[in-house]
Amino acid sequence: MLAMASMPLYGIGQTMTEWKDMEVNEINRLPLHTPIFPFENNEAAHYDMTVSKRFLSIDGLWKFYWTENADDKLPDGFMSTDFDDSRWGMMPVPGMWELQRNTKGQSVIERRQCDEYGVPVYVNFGFAWKDQYKNNPPIPPTEKNHVGIYRRTISVPDGWSKGQQVILHLGSVTSCVYVWINGQFVGYAEDAKMAAEFDITDYVKAGNNSIALKVYRWSDGSYCEDQDMWLLTGIARQSYLYMRDGNIHVENMQLTANAEGELNIKASVKGNADITYTTNNELGFDYLRDNMVVHKENRTQRGLNFAIIDEVDSILIDEARTPLIISGGVAKSANVYKEADRVAKNLTLDDYVVDEKTKKVTLTEEGVKHAENLLHLDNLYDIKNSVMVHNLDKALTANYAFKRDVDYVVENDQVLIVDTFT
Repeated sequence: MLAMASMPLYGIGQTMTEWKDMEVNEINRLPLHTPIFPFENNEAAHYDMTVSKRFLSIDGLWKFYWTENADDKLPDGFMSTDFDDSRWGMMPVPGMWELQRNTKGQSVIERRQCDEYGVPVYVNFGFAWKDQYKNNPPIPPTEKNHVGIYRRTISVPDGWSKGQQVILHLGSVTSCVYVWINGQFVGYAEDAKMAAEFDITDYVKAGNNSIALKVYRWSDGSYCEDQDMWLLTGIARQSYLYMRDGNIHVENMQLTANAEGELNIKASVKGNADITYTTNNELGFDYLRDNMVVHKENRTQRGLNFAIIDEVDSILIDEARTPLIISGGVAKSANVYKEADRVAKNLTLDDYVVDEKTKKVTLTEEGVKHAENLLHLDNLYDIKNSVMVHNLDKALTANYAFKRDVDYVVENDQVLIVDTFT
């Protein structure tokens, strides 16, 4: 594999021949990793990353210049902050060149060509250039190897420049991309269907910042990316900036399941942080034992900011499927149960979704808003409302997932759960 055999290069400048050099697959690109987003707190993690204060979208319309061949002369200084791009066209991000029309009229002003940014190509064998170029790996063609320049100014919040790490995330750029921030070269990346991330902390400032991207239709990596599909060029997926603590953060996490039903978790962390690996049995029994102690300092488990648990509930139920209760706290007022039941009964069919297989009832976005109105809460998932969320979940299950004489029976004024395992 040509692209996979190349080595990453860090902290070097560009030669502008990387797109046809199999020895260079990336410059200053951060290591590839599982999709992870560093939310600012537990509450924010309940929502999509796009509403986080650490997220800044760069999707939308960008200034765009297109040329037909890889050796065509490009505008001098296009990466400079003061470059005049007022006569350029526009390109959406995400967006593929071949599917756009040149509404700005660059064909008359700059290109003197047709008003299309190339034509979609479909091949089921060979390469997209098979009718014009004899294969010469790893060198891609120059003729009809379209080049696009993107430019945009973005505003970085003040808080992002104070001891934080700022990352540029480009989702799936075909086939390779060069990156400049405020006129300074940042990095280069191939691998068309993978996200490319760059640490731009030292290049951005609070306020307006200029981003320039140079994208090639084909690169040396194109020899390894010849799938049976429509071949299109551009930025295909969501792109954004995000901020994280540069001193301590999770860099990657790998979850692997085997045929024996075991889930193996491996995490990579930067900084003075530690990760506790445990089994569901240990975690479950430690939790139960900790509820029996008189003094907090005698607890087995330490504080956990986050936990990834696979079927921890299995240890809370014995093999006869009878609840395993070692201890319990002081009885709570029944009012919270009644209130949760009241809310559940006042919801409409559009407020929840029932999974018949798992007997799980999930509130829709409309349902969350309806529940918040009924409870007079600003945010149902605020940590202080965790008891209500728990009881509302049980009330939803009881009202809409469980069916009498199927999932439970009533005998002698007692509710008995029907267990399919016993």
